[in-house]
Amino acid sequence: MLRAHTVKSYDEQMEKLNSRILEMGARARTQLARSLEALSRRDHTIAQEIVRDEPGIDALREEVDQLTVGILAMRQPMAIDLRIIVTSLKTASELERIADRAAGIAGHVMQLNCIPLREPVELILQMAAHTLRMLDKVLEAYRTMDVDDAVEVWHMDEETDRIYQALLQQLQHVMQEESGTINDGMRLLVAAKSYERIGDHVQNIAEHLYYIVTGDTYCGR
Repeated sequence: MLRAHTVKSYDEQMEKLNSRILEMGARARTQLARSLEALSRRDHTIAQEIVRDEPGIDALREEVDQLTVGILAMRQPMAIDLRIIVTSLKTASELERIADRAAGIAGHVMQLNCIPLREPVELILQMAAHTLRMLDKVLEAYRTMDVDDAVEVWHMDEETDRIYQALLQQLQHVMQEESGTINDGMRLLVAAKSYERIGDHVQNIAEHLYYIVTGDTYCGR
């Protein structure tokens, strides 16, 4: 939905901003997918790669900040352009947090022992896969400015919350029954909370997209 302007350099600035947001999204998506793989395989090498690559998305966030400040100062944007610029800052923040949380999950993976917690781990992986589907869908919706898909993503977070609540109950039961699982259980609880928060970040991106396209705030209608 990037509209053409009479000044070509303005178009180029807006296109660059959009490109950087989508690049951030792709990198956050990679980090999230790798966190799922690291957890499912308890792979310390993948977990270390996630932590190592985190600064890359932070640098992109700084570039988005600089681009938005430059456009605001030079162009005095209005209407949808202004909404895109303002929400780009917010969307970049959400994507950075997704990557940060993926790195945090990786840190917990590196501390896990080999104590079997099969059923709770399966639920966490189910939650992680669901948040990954949400992120894929919202990034495609952002690319095409599809408000209907944004609304669908917003409501997908209800499933994330449902899985999270089921997982809490299951982990609490396991840790009460088997004291030897407490350390790993607590690490899994923190990882699960991170995935639950990632779902919230994706939901927020869907709200930002809805605002860009409609000029209104989505309230879960």
